Amino acid sequence: DWLLYDFAVHSISISRSVVCTLWLIWHVRNRQVRENTIVQIQEIIYRVWSYLLEFDAVHVKLPRRLIGPKRWRPPEGSCLKVNFDAVFHAPMLMTCVGIVIKDNLGSVVGYTSIVTKQIPSAFPAEALACYHAI
Repeated sequence: DWLLYDFAVHSISISRSVVCTLWLIWHVRNRQVRENTIVQIQEIIYRVWSYLLEFDAVHVKLPRRLIGPKRWRPPEGSCLKVNFDAVFHAPMLMTCVGIVIKDNLGSVVGYTSIVTKQIPSAFPAEALACYHAI
């Protein structure tokens, strides 16, 4: 009954903090019984704070109309348009670059994909894509 009273009297924010704290204390107590571990109060406070922040971040309402990517438009005159992108696979330190070249009618004039190993992060992968496109 005291928990229901607490919900009625306090704000939603305080009630969420209380429920999250109670759950975490219960979880830590179970872990202590099963695994014989001891958790410091500072860790419980930090975890409650981080859980509530994560909960708030997940429940942020997105705008009704999402802004999508711009629609592709062909180049003017006899120019060519080069589109490129890269994908980075961190566990294998590998990247794949894709390049597509189109004319003013939107027809594909050329394309390629290049796989490269020993790339340390996504940033050099994108730079490599730009380099190959040029």
